[in-house]
Amino acid sequence: MTGVMTIITDYYQGQKRASFMGLQAAAMGLGGMVFVIIGGISADFNWRFPFLIYLSSLAVLVLIAIALYEPEPDKKK
Repeated sequence: MTGVMTIITDYYQGQKRASFMGLQAAAMGLGGMVFVIIGGISADFNWRFPFLIYLSSLAVLVLIAIALYEPEPDKKK
């Protein structure tokens, strides 16, 4: 969560930054709820399946590594 807030702070300013921070907080809450439900349903099939949910983060990590670019630093001095 801290890393996501840092990225949002680096990429956006003002009202857009506040909007994305709110969106990120909502996604964290909703994601926590959804993954608990998915984990419970998948545990009915096999107790190991809920642990496979973490593999989805690897796919997202690859997409983020490809899509993100390093923003230019502020040169205000």
